[in-house]
Amino acid sequence: MWPARRRLLLSACGAVVGILLVLAAATSWWLAAWIPTHGKLWLETRLEQLTGLDVTIGSVQYSPWRGLQVEALEARARQTGIVWAKIPSLQARIGLLTLLLRRQLAFRLTAAVQAPCQTQVSADGLYHLRERRLDADLQTADLTLDRMSPALARFLPPSLTAGRARLALRIAWPPDRPPLLWGTLTGSDLVWEQAPIRVMADARLEATATPPHRRG
Repeated sequence: MWPARRRLLLSACGAVVGILLVLAAATSWWLAAWIPTHGKLWLETRLEQLTGLDVTIGSVQYSPWRGLQVEALEARARQTGIVWAKIPSLQARIGLLTLLLRRQLAFRLTAAVQAPCQTQVSADGLYHLRERRLDADLQTADLTLDRMSPALARFLPPSLTAGRARLALRIAWPPDRPPLLWGTLTGSDLVWEQAPIRVMADARLEATATPPHRRG
């Protein structure tokens, strides 16, 4: 009896795995067809609702092998025209099996950023479809203070003239509420000049914040 039951169990598991693989492939091909025609407008609209900025995107593509690719994303303040984000390229990988099995969208992305500062950004996270909740972790490569855009540099003390910084950020964003942010900013080779004093130091800042919420 046991060999027969084992064969039945293995057959059932094989059938389930096969069905999931077929569904994942079908979902992947559907995304490849939907995203180039509808994804760009959807993403621009959603980002504008979340940020209150004017967002333009050059192109959005998806392939089962390379994932989601976003080219030439730019976000500007509506009244002043200040560029708050300029991202020449962004690539994201999506976990389709997690989406099918648990209704959770797992993702991992990398982006080359030019504004508000030149750096590389990587992030991974999970979007819970049932609860409409986002949990994500984001890290940047080194940010050099002399390559920040004027819009961001104006928030720095004038006496802080040089140095490098790296940001690690954890995001918990429940539905219909502001996101909760936990951040660690690590500064290296920071130069503070205020005549006749010149100080070089490293620093580490940890903070928690809840930015204003924009309903969209």
